[in-house]
Amino acid sequence: LSLFPTAMFFFAGYSESPFLLWSVLSVLAMRRRRWFWAGVWGCAAAATRSQGLALIVPFGIECWLAYGRDWRQLLRGLWIGLIPIGWGGLALFMRAQFDSPFLFIESQRAWHRTTSWPWVGVWETLQRIHPERIASADPAHNLIELACVLLFGALIAAGWRRIPLSYSCYALTSFGLVLINPAALDHYYLPLMSSSRLCLSLFPCFITLALVGKHEWVDRLVTSLGPNLHDVAGKFTHHVTARNPGWQAQNLSLRIGRRHRQHDAEQVCGRVAWNNTVTDRALHFSLHLNFHFNLSRCRQ
Repeated sequence: LSLFPTAMFFFAGYSESPFLLWSVLSVLAMRRRRWFWAGVWGCAAAATRSQGLALIVPFGIECWLAYGRDWRQLLRGLWIGLIPIGWGGLALFMRAQFDSPFLFIESQRAWHRTTSWPWVGVWETLQRIHPERIASADPAHNLIELACVLLFGALIAAGWRRIPLSYSCYALTSFGLVLINPAALDHYYLPLMSSSRLCLSLFPCFITLALVGKHEWVDRLVTSLGPNLHDVAGKFTHHVTARNPGWQAQNLSLRIGRRHRQHDAEQVCGRVAWNNTVTDRALHFSLHLNFHFNLSRCRQ
């Protein structure tokens, strides 16, 4: 996981790190039959990102596998209701702060996102990849995102019988939530935008990769390509953030709400500028890690 090309976002101002923590803790509590704590950590995950609602799926599966048709024992699974409470709590906060309970959904329009069929983003990405222009930034970026989606799809399929059913169903549900929200509006150049980042939280896929990595050639391939691909991912991250400075803040400020609009817009601009700075520092750290990792392998 730490060697994955987009792992730099664990250091940047994104929700990847806390969301991965809450989701792993929630699934671990489910496996240990600690339903209350599974609901608490799931609540935190759903409040961090809407994708956390997918934790309802493994919760239900683990509860059913533990108690079957014993309805009295199944009552313990009522703690599953804590998971959507986190999502609802965020909506209430948005309502109180910005007069718009679903602002975190509506604001996705600023990133050209819409709800569609899972294959729409993949199909439109294929249409934007032109072999004669593959060396240019946009087609290459599309190719990277497409390769990432195909990789995680393959890992979900490969892990279906290797890892617990609840893990596979959680990964499939989360993966589906990523695919049904492509950046397909306004003919945007990158339909699968951020898929390589959003898939970082699919920890069952990395468990499958670890199991497959028992083969020496797979282990060498992952540990050799991973750090080097940090460079490629870092360059494209810098390309996107520098392409139109402040475009995230400008678009998001249009949807903040009526109250304190100017003040909130300034806050968003400041946060985006800070986020871009942290991302650049994460890129430099990634390049430094890549150099020392390859140096240690050469010494071996």
